[in-house]
Amino acid sequence: MIDLHLHTHYSDGRLMDGDIAEIRSFCHRISITDHNTTLWYADHPQASSSPDILMGCEITIDRRPDILIYFPNLHSFSNELEHSLQRIRDNESHIIQKCYFELGFHDWEEDLPRVFDTENRIKSARVRDLAAILYQKRTNQIVSCDYFEHEDLMLARKQRRQHGVNELDLHIDEPYSIAKSFHGIPVLPHPIRTAMRWEATPKKACDSLLKLLDDFSSHDGHIIEYEFLSDDFIYRHGVYNEISKFRSIIRTFADTNNMFFTISSDAHSFDDILSYKKWYQKEICTSSIKERLFFD
Repeated sequence: MIDLHLHTHYSDGRLMDGDIAEIRSFCHRISITDHNTTLWYADHPQASSSPDILMGCEITIDRRPDILIYFPNLHSFSNELEHSLQRIRDNESHIIQKCYFELGFHDWEEDLPRVFDTENRIKSARVRDLAAILYQKRTNQIVSCDYFEHEDLMLARKQRRQHGVNELDLHIDEPYSIAKSFHGIPVLPHPIRTAMRWEATPKKACDSLLKLLDDFSSHDGHIIEYEFLSDDFIYRHGVYNEISKFRSIIRTFADTNNMFFTISSDAHSFDDILSYKKWYQKEICTSSIKERLFFD
């Protein structure tokens, strides 16, 4: 069993050292892929050089698809790589801060920490953090530090779309540049969830999915994440009957373009891992997808 998409408390996840140790006990290969940082590897040098851990990160630039990058030739933390990721974090946080002030708020230094767990090491703002702030301002309550509702997310995204175009263009293809500079391998993560996030209906999501795959292929990407979809996600989006169609689109595109797959949970908590483990044992162990895995 493998899991090449894990988030720790170094970004927006809740996986701690004990959880990682437990995951390693039943996964023969994993990757810590925190958002826009590799600092976990700096603090775990022995694990970083272990053959069962593939160094990676998930580059997240708002208004663009996320891209996973794995660095099979890096076996220890790279300050140069982290500096490149820091530039992305600073740029994104700067734009979100501008959005915050233009919405008429004034207590950035007080409001921002509320949308992070105290354990989170990296507290650079993203659209989802602005949405959480909007929820807290609108309801005057904190249900969970990162909680928000659909209307808050839509307002945050609308505000984000109006800003940072010129700044964003400076690194619109930054993930692929970083991959090239550090001999990394880009992977398209969670394509189904990305397509569903962009579109309101399954039909439009299918079109969006194809555009997403085409864009990734145009950047010479050739590995797609065969993603785990939780029962909660399927229920909330009402896409139970469409999942097989989404999978078919991805498999057909991969076959046509001679692409490969990784398999991952995108886990942010240990409960996510347990759900992924059940899914993997039920659907992946007997699936032909294992014949197309790039990392195994």
